[in-house]
Amino acid sequence: MTSAFSELKTSLCDSCVLVIPSSEDAFVLHTDASGRGIGACLHVVRKDRELPAGFFSRQLRGAEKNYSVTELESLAILAALKHFEFHVYGKEITVVTDHKPCLALLGGVGLNKRLLRFALALQQFHITIIHRPGAVHCNADGMSRQSWPADESELKSESAHWLSASPSGRSLGGEDVGGREKKTTEREREEKIKKKREESKQ
Repeated sequence: MTSAFSELKTSLCDSCVLVIPSSEDAFVLHTDASGRGIGACLHVVRKDRELPAGFFSRQLRGAEKNYSVTELESLAILAALKHFEFHVYGKEITVVTDHKPCLALLGGVGLNKRLLRFALALQQFHITIIHRPGAVHCNADGMSRQSWPADESELKSESAHWLSASPSGRSLGGEDVGGREKKTTEREREEKIKKKREESKQ
């Protein structure tokens, strides 16, 4: 099982599978949560087709394990948007979830304090949330249910289990294909996001 999953990750990161997002692309973000973790798949729309541009997942931490289903699904949306912020900030994004109550996040009515904080954090993004039945929401579902180390300290970073395309064929914030490592420091990542925000305001 472990070797099969590793082979799948390598295949997904292949340049034949992942595409590099451009400024003209429309984005679709598929998100999901389980009792173990959260996951997302970022797609770009080209010629009426959704093409994968990146994958994200992480294990639930501490108090997150006590969240309600709606809170977990909302956390998945916010965490995925933050993760792919460099690509999607300032762009129109369609968020696809299999949890219909998440549609209320943008309305801000009837939310508890935690969901209200999530809703406020989402205001910085230009998103539309739509519902898709869980039976056909398999891509993000698989990302939220993968196996993580029993000891969370073994995770190399919050992004240890995500893959994303870049012109060099390496991941933008973690390991590249085949085990080669190219770490982007947190400071460099913040500078890139800051530059992206400044460009979007012009």
